[in-house]
Amino acid sequence: MRKAIEQEGTLILESGKKIVRAEIIDDGQGIRYYYTVPESESKKVQLQVGSKEFEEMFPIVDIENVSLQDSFMSYEPENNLEKRVKFNITRAKELGMKNFRKPCMDPSFADDGETIIYCAGKKPAVGKSALWWNENAPKFMPEKNSRQIDDLEKDVSLGIIIKYLVEEKKYKVKDAWKAVCVNSKDIGHYHDSKNPKGDFERTGSRKVGKWYDLGNTRKIVKRRGASGFVLFGRNYSKDVNDHPLAVAVNIIFSNEEYSNSVGEIRLDV
Repeated sequence: MRKAIEQEGTLILESGKKIVRAEIIDDGQGIRYYYTVPESESKKVQLQVGSKEFEEMFPIVDIENVSLQDSFMSYEPENNLEKRVKFNITRAKELGMKNFRKPCMDPSFADDGETIIYCAGKKPAVGKSALWWNENAPKFMPEKNSRQIDDLEKDVSLGIIIKYLVEEKKYKVKDAWKAVCVNSKDIGHYHDSKNPKGDFERTGSRKVGKWYDLGNTRKIVKRRGASGFVLFGRNYSKDVNDHPLAVAVNIIFSNEEYSNSVGEIRLDV
């Protein structure tokens, strides 16, 4: 075995920048560091489009490769939530919906409490209204047509999870549908999930396929083709039997701030 000698090195950033987190990568061969920059230099730190990190943080929701003949689509729904999700997947295919990207985890806020970022290990970006998300989502990444996800796209993303559970995790078709539309405690963070925290989990928790944070917070979604917004799911403090991932309720007051909800954003491919 080759003998290694430990040595010390120092990394100094340009003035005004500050390292906030560092990770050892490539089995100790490299280091990835995250840093803040002065507001005057950049109001938003983003992953570079096309990079590996971008692809991982904003995976594609692959509706184009969903077939109505897929095994999970052979399921006969047993409740209204299942009927709605299956109907909307079918509708999306009939409309010729194109693939889109969706962040793999819940959003967070930068230190200013206003700038939307995506970073594991942070508190979810709760406390804003549906109108705030509708106004600010397009500012996140305008070159990728960022905006709030709508309720049709949201149901498609839930269908992608069902497809993953069936094809990759080998769930029985019925069990996969139930995990999304009836009882989501095994794939999300709720009061009756395994190892509940009794508070918000940090972003990037409880991975299911490419996705994290399937529970934990409610998701603020725009209504497709009409004014108004919808809340999907439920937050960490609730029992999942009453509030699976697929449950959706209309938002009555779109300017109301929701202390347990985050907006969901989508990007063009």
